[in-house]
Amino acid sequence: MMRRIFIAINLPVKVRKELLACKDKFSELPARWTALDNLHITLAFLGNTSAKELEGIGEIARKVAAHHAPFVLSLSQVAYGPSKEHPKMLWATGEEPEELLAFKRDIVKALGGKEEESFSLHVTLARLRAWEFQKIDLEERPSVEEEISFEISVSSVQIMESKLVQRNVEYSTIEDIQLTKKI
Repeated sequence: MMRRIFIAINLPVKVRKELLACKDKFSELPARWTALDNLHITLAFLGNTSAKELEGIGEIARKVAAHHAPFVLSLSQVAYGPSKEHPKMLWATGEEPEELLAFKRDIVKALGGKEEESFSLHVTLARLRAWEFQKIDLEERPSVEEEISFEISVSSVQIMESKLVQRNVEYSTIEDIQLTKKI
């Protein structure tokens, strides 16, 4: 049986709750909001994976994590993504610390993938309903550029699975992998 697998950073529950509080501020947006338990930062999407491949992914991820120390990342803004001109989502974004980029680069390389040309640290808060959103005149679209301030200590990454359950996507953690390099 194939499973849809990705490597991610899960966010603390408190941060997830505070991020989703913006749902009230932007209630006029035609959007499908992400479920509280599904808020995360994707580092590598692996797609359909067999049980045997999944074992190897866990082994590789543990080896890579042993060479990386915990780090801190910041989320500083709620904005349209991936671009202001053609928004598809509402994101919480922030600067990419070098430690995050190094881990992402190493895990993608170790898993035999190609590095994405552009990575943008983001948490998808909502997916815009394109048809309804495009009907709103440009001048009348809500401005969502809002400053936020969250510092997140990252001491582990997760191997996660994405499942479609009754037309909803549910994410579950398969393995929590500690970043263990001593500084």
